[in-house]
Amino acid sequence: MEGLRTRKRKNPNYDFVPKTKKLKVIKNSIEVCCLKCSTLYNKEDEHFCQCKTGLINIGNSCYINSVFQVFADLMVPLYITSDSQLGLMIKSLRSYSEQPISTEIVLTELDHLWEHKNVQEDAHEFFIAMLAAFNGSVFQFSTQSECFCESCNLSFIGDLKEDNTFHMMIDGSTLQEQINGSMEEILADCPNCTWPKLTCYKTIIKPPEILVVKMNRFQFNQTTGNASKVSSKVEIPQNVEIGTKRYSLSAVILHKSRSLRYGHYTTYFHRKKILIDDEVVFYNKTLKLDHAHFYIAFYS
Repeated sequence: MEGLRTRKRKNPNYDFVPKTKKLKVIKNSIEVCCLKCSTLYNKEDEHFCQCKTGLINIGNSCYINSVFQVFADLMVPLYITSDSQLGLMIKSLRSYSEQPISTEIVLTELDHLWEHKNVQEDAHEFFIAMLAAFNGSVFQFSTQSECFCESCNLSFIGDLKEDNTFHMMIDGSTLQEQINGSMEEILADCPNCTWPKLTCYKTIIKPPEILVVKMNRFQFNQTTGNASKVSSKVEIPQNVEIGTKRYSLSAVILHKSRSLRYGHYTTYFHRKKILIDDEVVFYNKTLKLDHAHFYIAFYS
């Protein structure tokens, strides 16, 4: 999403085979040497090395680039075949290449899920759409609500619900406090007296493998009827817990703008201290955990 400014369109690079790796056999096992950091590692390791490959901005596509970078780094399994254009690109993003990659041919393959029209789009909406191409079950969690009616004092257990994103309210409470349980009023009829509003306390009873946290930075002004962005700093913790399961911050997608209508997305890998801005990869980059541009956090 580049908004009012659009970068010059570059010639797409459709070659997803990394040309900057050397293979050699050591004691009957294949090891790979990264030509950027000279790290030797086994080809079958879960991750290749710390080095990254950028993605070309093909016109207002930074929201696409940021999501693909996260999917690749978190090793999210594919639903479609690994030899597809998407599979080849994701594999290439897990190793270093001097030349950035274009997503154009990949988006053509996925046009039944998402049609990029060279206009501003939301990174979280694109993330949701891509769950049909990846194994979205790694993000799923279950919530249970205990509801209370203030009119007749009825208390009852609500339905079990599935979700893939935890929506963090910007209200001064911490993420861990909200994960532990959140109170909300919902417009629903009481099953006993039909009072049209219930107070519900919601908790996570089945944690996900990878926790996705979206900061609710978009608000609606009931007086003016306009939507606006909440630009306040949001402090996100390095670690969170759901029951006995402990998570640490892996990646964050940032949205830099004071408006909903334009802006720019980048991706930050907290553990690796890497910031990716489309084609450009910055190493040894440290961002404070109360950044004003944090939008979607990924814990694993």
